[in-house]
Amino acid sequence: MSDLEWSPVRISLGQIRPWANNPRMSTKSQAQRLIKSERELGQIQTLAVGPTVDGMVDLYDGHQRVSAWMTVKDASYEVTALQSNRPLTDGERKKVAVLLHTATGSWDWNNLSAWSAADLREWGMDKDTLSGWGQDYSNLNELLGADSEPAQGTGIEAGNQFGVIVICDDAPHQESVYNALVESGYKVKVVVV
Repeated sequence: MSDLEWSPVRISLGQIRPWANNPRMSTKSQAQRLIKSERELGQIQTLAVGPTVDGMVDLYDGHQRVSAWMTVKDASYEVTALQSNRPLTDGERKKVAVLLHTATGSWDWNNLSAWSAADLREWGMDKDTLSGWGQDYSNLNELLGADSEPAQGTGIEAGNQFGVIVICDDAPHQESVYNALVESGYKVKVVVV
């Protein structure tokens, strides 16, 4: 199999053939945020597509964006994509669908705690997202046949637990309370409410 190379191209939405087996989905509110972000910031992320065959390209990454845009744009609307020099194998396609969304890093909750809670909610960090993460945790746990061990590094197990939320004056106060609790041996998670 030849090495993959990706080249930037402009394509119209009407040329895109979504993958019927795409394992990702979005809610109506997530789709609305995608539409709003494209209106306000333009197309920040490229799509990933396969070679052009009979004027069409297979979509490898960007299904939620394309689906959302198709509700407000016509088929001639042009977008930026990275196009592969060869079709992806089925295994590569599955790998792209998962790896691009799991290898992106984690949130630095200490850093985010100093940001505006109202902005974070507007940008999608809300109860629906939290609920989705909980469902994702449960589904992944079941899918992998894992027991209920805590995720590596969290020290906190999902399930029936009891905790306390301490309201702090500001980020430095939050950091000092966090450090004091950790030094006392408590399992601590930083939250923004």
